This record gives sequence, structure tokens and C-alpha cells, in this order.
Amino acid sequence: MVEPIFTTLLTSSVAEVVVKTVGDILGKFIDINQESEASRLRLEEMTQASRLRLEELQEETEYSLIKSLANSEIRINEQQIIEHLKASYSIATNRALKVLNTEYANSPFLDGTETTHERLKALYEETKLPIILVSPFWDDTKSIELNDKGGYVDFRNAFNNSYLQASWKNLASKQDGYLKRPLYYTDRDVNYIYSNLSDIPIILIHGTIQGVNTQQYNIQRIYPHVTFWNLFPQQQDRYTSLDLKFLPLQLPIGSNSLTDIDLQTGEYSLDLQDNVGKYLTKAIGLLSSFYHLYHFETRPNLQQFQLDNILELETLSLQVNCLYDFLSQKNPSKADYYKFQKETLFLECEIDKLRRSNDFTQFHNTSLKLGARKEEDRRWFTNQLVEMIDTIGEFNYQVRDKIGLDLSSFVDNLKEAIRSLVAMKFRFLIIGDLNRGKSTILNVLLRQKLLPIGPVATTAIPIFVKYGKQEKVLVHKKDGSKEELSLEEYKQRYSLNSIELRNQIKYSYKSEKEWLSHLDHAELYYPIELLSGGLEFIDTAGFNNQDIQSEQIFTTIQKSHVIIFILSADQPFTKIEKEYLHYLVSNPNQIRKPIFYLINKWDNLKDFPEKEKEEIRRAFVDGFCKCLEINENEAEKMWGNTVFNVYAKTALENLNQRETLDETGLQEFTKRLDDFIVNERLKTELDQAVQIAEFVKVQVLFQVSERLSEIEDEPEVTRLITNISQQLETLKTRYNKIDN
Repeated sequence: MVEPIFTTLLTSSVAEVVVKTVGDILGKFIDINQESEASRLRLEEMTQASRLRLEELQEETEYSLIKSLANSEIRINEQQIIEHLKASYSIATNRALKVLNTEYANSPFLDGTETTHERLKALYEETKLPIILVSPFWDDTKSIELNDKGGYVDFRNAFNNSYLQASWKNLASKQDGYLKRPLYYTDRDVNYIYSNLSDIPIILIHGTIQGVNTQQYNIQRIYPHVTFWNLFPQQQDRYTSLDLKFLPLQLPIGSNSLTDIDLQTGEYSLDLQDNVGKYLTKAIGLLSSFYHLYHFETRPNLQQFQLDNILELETLSLQVNCLYDFLSQKNPSKADYYKFQKETLFLECEIDKLRRSNDFTQFHNTSLKLGARKEEDRRWFTNQLVEMIDTIGEFNYQVRDKIGLDLSSFVDNLKEAIRSLVAMKFRFLIIGDLNRGKSTILNVLLRQKLLPIGPVATTAIPIFVKYGKQEKVLVHKKDGSKEELSLEEYKQRYSLNSIELRNQIKYSYKSEKEWLSHLDHAELYYPIELLSGGLEFIDTAGFNNQDIQSEQIFTTIQKSHVIIFILSADQPFTKIEKEYLHYLVSNPNQIRKPIFYLINKWDNLKDFPEKEKEEIRRAFVDGFCKCLEINENEAEKMWGNTVFNVYAKTALENLNQRETLDETGLQEFTKRLDDFIVNERLKTELDQAVQIAEFVKVQVLFQVSERLSEIEDEPEVTRLITNISQQLETLKTRYNKIDN
């Protein structure tokens, strides 16, 4: 769908703006010591520092505005933005109230109503696009005359100069402009403009800048408003007003100890121009999305604004959510649709926040760095999954209430895949039967004796081992609460071989199962370099333990990327191990994951004759052939690639004695793991995202086909099938082009 390009009319009269602002758009400010009697030297120093800061602000603003509009639909040239900025720093200082004594004092139109209407009408008929009128903003932080407030911020010269120099296609203006003064607080001016321009689609931006005194600082607060009419046929006979609180909402403008002379030094007023300029730029940009949302009811893409920080994106998204609430009130029957759009918008903001907060380029090996190409692939797949969410969500809204078909669970599947991609977490899940040495092996891999080990089962709940600057354990409970512990406290309270835990279960619970029913999982944070690249390991309870623990294992499988399956040389393939393996490789609803098999406890067989050891190895070959449905030759080739014979107990003893892991099998497995992380990590992540998308497509189309006779809107079904099929095919094509 082609985005609308707005015809923008930025008009006003020039007025005095003398306000000291020492803060940028985020409310940062120069710390000026409040001294009752400042020396001349200190004043000069402050003046020089302020001028330097203003130069910095100008450079930052030029860069910010260029970024803000680089991809917007307003099509403004970057050089024009720079020229506009430079011009806005030299706005004249005429007296605002003098304008009110002109011939048309009761009208906001400088050229009179007939001339204004004639020109705007002609402009609309030529472009067929809504016209944005930007009024000057009343500024009550500065007096025009003694005890007489009413200055305002004006941008006419800035935009008109750029218009004359570059002949902006999207601006319709003349040197003197159409609005000669700010609009009043009341509806009087808006009513007047509406009565004369009601047949022209108009978006009117107006607002007020008010000063608020606090104990330490004077504050500017900007109160913007948007009034619009005749944007589409359903809206008639009346205009609609809506408050949109874009950045900046409030700005510190100086210390209360500063004198009036300080406030009127001239340079400080530039910050006000800068900040309101940024506001207007982003306001006009967002209005493009606002109009698109209001007129076409599609979700605006906030990413197009290339915002400088998370706070700005969050603020803009809040305002778009306000628009959805506003539209829900006007059309209650579509409230569910707007709710879905808000949820998707929240997901996009969450994605952006995760992208900005993750910097996982430091692994335990300097060669393990994510390149720009890998990040580009990850971002591309994320955007494609969001498109699939849009497709399913739109269809779901259309049919859910009509026939009771709800596809939201499949949208949740895609959201989880997106979060996994964006978070850049890569999880190795360690599973196995009871007492297979899972915790021992993880301790060896991490080169730290972190997890409790013993001759009996020790792990009670899944524990996610991840990087953290400080050691701590968070225990997550089913009721949503968390308990923070030290590692030693965790071992005492939650290890199954702990005497303290045994006593607690004995006296406070009916059984171990009841105690487990309150727990979900734990997170262990520890400063291990291996984990600093987003890698996580998950230790789990044994297969043959409580039913609750088995459920936790199945849940955790969904959250992992790679499985490390621990077997025991003295018990080749127990019945439950075969059942779990069948579930992992044969369940059609299970996402396929790479599996490494570690056959542990060869330590216990070290005195066995070599012939008996070979017979045990042959038993595992036969087991793999049956469980994986492969031939003997394929099973033999697994050793050294995905199957390793390991001596975990010996390896841990060697580490304790500062000896190598040679001849324990874990040295070879560690090298294989390093190679996998470098060369196969990204493709594994993307493969699982494609699998989830394929699973969702199959399930959605199956659900729809089951209810096809009840769905009256056949074009909607056709559109769903076509779009979701094309989106999946696009994912597969891109995936197949990615090399390991």
C-alpha cells in the first residue's frame, strides 16, 4: 500500500523567544552551580561552557533530524533539514502582540479568510492530499512586555527559506504565511478556522509551552494538540481533537538562581527553538503514521523514524496506543482488532529494546564474533515473522467472533520465535535418565564446580546457567514470585541430597511432589567467559523422577536450541531413554533440534576387558540404528561428530588437580562444541524459526479448512492462504541461501 505524502503548510508570524534552555531533548542539562554571588570570572566561564554546549546541541540536532526523517514518508531532503536547522537558530524577535493590531486582528489568517481558503483549496485539488497546518506555539515562559505574557515559538522563516531555496514539493507556502499568530487555548480559533476550511482535509497542530517553577529549576512543559477534519467520508460536520504528547514533554531551562539578564542573553533561546523544532519534526512524521492508521486502519511502522534511543520509541508507541484507544471508543465493534494491533506494536518495541540492549560479541574465543551479515540475517527473519503475525492476526480478527475460531495461540508461537531470535540467547539443554552425571558434565564444561553432584539425584528443577557479573541464583515459583539466593544457599535449600531440604519436605509438605508443585525453574548467574556471548546451559532432573519434573523437562525442551543427551555406558538405552529419544526425533509437533549424545560412566568400566567394552559400544550402535532409523554405517559415523564416550568423573578430578582433560572424551567434545557455536549457531536458530513458521502455517490452514463452510468471506480465506504460503516460502528461500 502506498503511504500518503502530506502537503505540509508551516506558517506563522515571527515573535520573540528569549528562554534559557540548557537541556537537550532527553532532559539532560548542564550542571550549573547555584551560587548566590557569582564572580565575573565564573560568569564568563559559564557563558563559554554554554556556548560550547550550544554548538554540540546544534550538531546533535542536525544529526538527529536527518536520522528522524531519512526514511519517513515526507520525502524531505537531508540538506534541506540542515538548512532549516540553521535558519531556525536566527529567528527574528518581533513583538507577538503587535500582530493583533493589524487589519484582521480577530482572524488567525494573515491574508484573510477568502484568500487563505482559495489557496488551500487549490493546493488540495492539485495534490489530493491532506494539508498539515502548524500553528506557532504559545510560549508563557517569556514576557513580551513587562508583566505581560504571551510570546510564542515560530518557524515560518526557517521553513519558508528552505522552501524558496529548494522548492519543496510537499510545502505550500508564501513568504508571509497564512497564520499570523498562535491559536488561543480555547476552541474559538479552531472553530473559526474550521468554519472557513471545513471542506478541505486539514490536520492542525497547535500547542502551548508553559513554565513551571520548581525548587531547583525552571521547567518548560509542552502541551501539543492535533485537530483534524474531513480526512475521510465518515467524518462530517465536526472536527475532532486529540492530545498527543510527543517528546519533549518537559525540559529543565535553568537554575532559579539565574538572573533575568542571564535568561535574556540570547544564545539560550536557541535551545527552545531546537527542542520545539525536534518536536515538530517528529510530530509531522508521526502524523503520517497517524493518518495511515486512522484512514486505512493499519499499524504504523515506528521503525521508519530511526529514533535515537529507546525512550523516544517507547513514548511514540504510547501515543500510537492512545490512538488505538481513541479509535476503539469511536468503533467499539473493532475493539479486539485494535487490541491485537497494540499487542503487535508492543512486540515491535520489545524487539527494538532487545536489539539495543544485547551486545553479545564477546565469546570465550576471539574468533567467535557475530558478523554484520549474521546480524542482518537475524533482523530479516525477525521482520518476516512479524509479517506472518500480521497476516494471521488480521484474519483472526475477521473470523473469531463470527465462527469462534481463535488462532491467537499460533501468533504466540511466532512471538516466542521472534523473542528467541532477537534476544540472541543460545541454549544447550542437558537431559538424561536419573544419575547419569548431567551436573558433573556441566561442571566440567564450565570449568567450575557450580552445581551440586552426588551418588543420588541432586537436581530438583531446571536451572538455567547464564552469564552475570555477580554470582546469584533466582528461584522462580509457580505463583510468579522470585527468591534470590547465593549459590551456597541454593545448594542447601534446593538440592535433593541436602539434609536441610529433606527435613523441610518431611515436616512441611506431604511429599516431595507437593514441594515441587510450587517451583518452576531457577537461574544461576556466574561470571564465566564462555557464557558472555549469550550462551546458556540448562541442567534438568532425571527422567525417572517425579511426573512434575518430566513436565518441566518437556517445557524446557521448547526453550532450547541444542540438546545434550547423557547416556550411561553401564546401562545402554533404557526404555525411558528410548521413549524420550523417539519424542525428540519423531514427534511431528516437535521442533527438530541438533542432539549431541554423551555416553558417560566409562570410568566404571575401566577394568573391563576391551572385548566387553566393544560389545557395549555395539549395543549403542544398534540402539541408535533403531531409535533414529538409520543404518549401521551412518551410526558408526556419529562417533566424534555427535556421539562421544566421556569419563566425566575422571575429568572433574583432573580439573580439581589442575590436570588436562585428555583421554576423558570431554576435551574432544569441547572442541566440537566450539566448532558448532562458530559455524552452526546462527543457522540452527534460523532453522528452528523456519520450522516454527511452517508448523504455524500447517496448523492455521488446517484449522481454517475444518471451518471453511462457516466462513462466509472467501476472499479473506484466499488472501490468508496466499500470504502465509508466500511468507513461508520467502523464509525458506532465504534460509537455504545461508551457508554455515
